[in-house]
Amino acid sequence: MSIFGAMNAGVSGLSAQAQAMGMIADNIANVNTIGYKGVAARFSSLVTVEPTRTFHTPGGVRSNRFQEIEKQGLLQSSPSKTDLGVAGDGMFVVRETATSTATSEFLFTRDGSFITDADGNLMTSTGSLFLQGLRFDTNGNVPTLAFANLETVNIQGLSVTAEPTTMMEIAANLPADDAIGSVHQITLPLYDSQGTLQSMDYFFVKTANNTWAMSGRFSDANTNFADSDTTTANLDNTRLTDITNFTFSAATGNFFGSVRTGASDITVTKTDSSTVNISVAIGADTFETTVAIPNALTAVTNFTYASATTTTAGATVPNINGAFGAASTVVTAGAPHTVAITIGGTVYTASVPMVAGDELTPPGTLAFVNGNDTITLNLAGATTYDLDVAGDRTALKTNLDAALAGLTFSSGSIVDGVNDLAPASTLTLTSSGGQTFALTIPAGGASYDLSNDTNMASLDTNLTAALSGVVLSNNGVGFRMADVSFSSAGRLQGITALNAPYVSVNANNEVEFFIDYDNNAATDTTQDRNQITLDLGTFGELDGLKQFAGDFTVGKTDQNGKRFGNFSTLEISEDGLVTAVFDNGERTDIYQLVLADFANTNGLEPRSNNAFQETDFSGPAQILLPTTAGAGGIASGALESSTVDIAEEFTRMIVTQRAYSASAKIITTADEMLEELLRIRR
Repeated sequence: MSIFGAMNAGVSGLSAQAQAMGMIADNIANVNTIGYKGVAARFSSLVTVEPTRTFHTPGGVRSNRFQEIEKQGLLQSSPSKTDLGVAGDGMFVVRETATSTATSEFLFTRDGSFITDADGNLMTSTGSLFLQGLRFDTNGNVPTLAFANLETVNIQGLSVTAEPTTMMEIAANLPADDAIGSVHQITLPLYDSQGTLQSMDYFFVKTANNTWAMSGRFSDANTNFADSDTTTANLDNTRLTDITNFTFSAATGNFFGSVRTGASDITVTKTDSSTVNISVAIGADTFETTVAIPNALTAVTNFTYASATTTTAGATVPNINGAFGAASTVVTAGAPHTVAITIGGTVYTASVPMVAGDELTPPGTLAFVNGNDTITLNLAGATTYDLDVAGDRTALKTNLDAALAGLTFSSGSIVDGVNDLAPASTLTLTSSGGQTFALTIPAGGASYDLSNDTNMASLDTNLTAALSGVVLSNNGVGFRMADVSFSSAGRLQGITALNAPYVSVNANNEVEFFIDYDNNAATDTTQDRNQITLDLGTFGELDGLKQFAGDFTVGKTDQNGKRFGNFSTLEISEDGLVTAVFDNGERTDIYQLVLADFANTNGLEPRSNNAFQETDFSGPAQILLPTTAGAGGIASGALESSTVDIAEEFTRMIVTQRAYSASAKIITTADEMLEELLRIRR
């Protein structure tokens, strides 16, 4: 009967609208739920079979639940880097357990509010879903994109080990218009195998046009150049170029500069018969010292050397050569008295006027003459001689023989055969400002008899060789490593290693050297030594050192060492790379996040905690890398808001309420009609 059918249709309307109101209530309740997808009622009619076209049988209505899961929610910023949103298609892959078990199925969510649990696992803020990803191995490789390779993202116990510096790189412009002797410094960090940080200073000193000397110096006094990784020989930390002649021992005051090596910048000159002056120019300063020649004559209490000269054409020059003849002194009384000595087989005679009393008294002189040659000695001490007295003549002979014994004249100077500078001798040079630096002749080094002009020249030569291109300061000395040359076009042209075996140049034109970190040659293991390869650029190119007029500029410096690093934070990129950032500045990719996509995302079945489950209607999940194959990108520090529009829900609520009231009116009206029908019977 149509009245009963109408009543049943009204009942179905009440049921459908009640369900719609329940969906509206769910939406309003989840208006702030992260990643929530709004639910809406979709109504469909119920039709009964009609016996004839003139007869209508009421059917009613039913409501169907529709959730638009693929609808994009608004991404809102968040202060947490592990809060993630998906901009586009795809869902995070999660599990309900941190470890894979036979019953732990994969679920899918747009709720990216991830936090870490006590074990370091990333899970949703509800604590029930664990984020899955592909973990990088120790070689930086990621497994194949497959569900079987997914595991829970875990950040517990992350750290990076210390690594020693083995590679360095420098790119800089050395000014072509700099004066000879100009110096520029570049400092790079340096790590040993335990991650201890120090620094290495590189000094570039211009030694000639288009040529620069490169020196190196370590900030730690215990760090040194070594000749290999396995032998016991290592360079003394004084680090001078000519290590067999001089080492750097100490410095005071505040100074810095390259050693100038012009003709008058390093000099060794005889001030007088008993003093040699040594002068070294460093930067704008000049450092000097004097070396006494105490044994110019043996019997210093009686005689000192004055001069030995030859007069030719009015010019007087030091030009007497030869050894003193042993016990060759002859003293003869007469008018005048004569005193004769033999030098190199030639007899030189001094005339002493005869006077009453002492003829020779200090500070008098004795001038021995042979033709144009004259040798002059000063009387020293308090001894006097009365040559009228035989005993005084004998004393004079004895004292002269003793004073001149073993002496040789060379170019007018006395060579006494005594080493005034010997191994372990130290020269302390002082500037006018009071700064000092000291050089020491090491064991096995050269000896210098500075009474000999030839030895003085040798000292000058060796000092110049030792200090050429070297940088000196109160902090020490830069060890000269290599000479660097440039073409006329300003491009790197050549690198010549100095001081082998401590420094070498390999086939790639890179400078190589070993470092001993504890300055102990006995500990010859890789624990405290390692090799450094320094890249100064490609010959003929502009990718490293170059030389152009203008300012000194450093384009790039780099090295590959690092200290031990503790985990600091996570960074997650748009394409899903999870990168661990450590407090030593290192970054390591640890996981690759994936997104799951479906043929019919709206066909997923909702589960608690904002999760969804795969169904036959959704189709099987396909895991994709973010930003590839149609998958969206991941936004770190953002969360996806609920897709619920509160204004729209209130509008639906009003419409649903009216529809519900109308359905109820159908029932009351049908009831009244039935009651009227019953009255007909009465």
